[in-house]
Amino acid sequence: MIEKLLLQNSCEREYVEWTNTWIENATSVQVRRILLIGGSCAREFRSSLNKLLPNYAVDFIGASCSLEDEALYNLCEMFKKNSPFSYDFILLNIGGKHGYYLHTSANLSDKNRFETALELFLNYLKNISPHIVLLTSTPTVRADKLNKLDEKINQEIISRNAIQNIVAEKFGYPLIDLYSFVLNHHFKYRDTQHFLNKKYQLMLAQHLLQQLVALHLLPSQSSVHKKTKNCFIFIELFPANKLKIKYMGGIFKIVRDKFLIKYYLLGFCIKSRLRKLNNG
Repeated sequence: MIEKLLLQNSCEREYVEWTNTWIENATSVQVRRILLIGGSCAREFRSSLNKLLPNYAVDFIGASCSLEDEALYNLCEMFKKNSPFSYDFILLNIGGKHGYYLHTSANLSDKNRFETALELFLNYLKNISPHIVLLTSTPTVRADKLNKLDEKINQEIISRNAIQNIVAEKFGYPLIDLYSFVLNHHFKYRDTQHFLNKKYQLMLAQHLLQQLVALHLLPSQSSVHKKTKNCFIFIELFPANKLKIKYMGGIFKIVRDKFLIKYYLLGFCIKSRLRKLNNG
């Protein structure tokens, strides 16, 4: 049974609440596994991260729950029953973009509540894996101007990211800053939360992979792909928004599809453009 950890406070749910789980390569008990816990943004880059780690399975627990919501614990308990695997480590990317009834940037009581809820959830997750990496939440943009940051919402996200940093230091867990990476690389968005297309998700997954290697939680880049034909990929976006890709081993391919030329990387269509037809 789930211990009654939280319920000194009552959480406020959103108009729509959702949950989602994913077990990669579910028939294999030998494959090494990573557990990603997050919201819809994490759900989108999960597949990109797994593509970059062909020798691993990246499983996923997703929810729109507040950290104070017992439903989050119920979901994790259900996942544990259906996923009888051990995990090398957990990537935690939840809490920053939901539960906005807490105003941690303006209210000390709310800040303390969020910090306590995060600490309680981390203590619970130790039962799944003792190795946990916290990931900061990414920026939000304005609904009316997707190329402009939503300063009000981001003030709250920055506050929560700062609390994550404090808690990570307290627990001795590493923290990877996704917020600054997205900001510094001028990611484009298709709505207020989600990136425009797969190339940005691949960039974020690439950055995450590099950080995990640096933390010695994953083998070096060359050994990650040692048994595969795929080699390490570098993706950069330039101010003109042109995609530069360095590749080896035939992992990048071009497909001519009717009036379009499509560019595929690791199975993802990352770019398309109109074909120039020869009418001569």
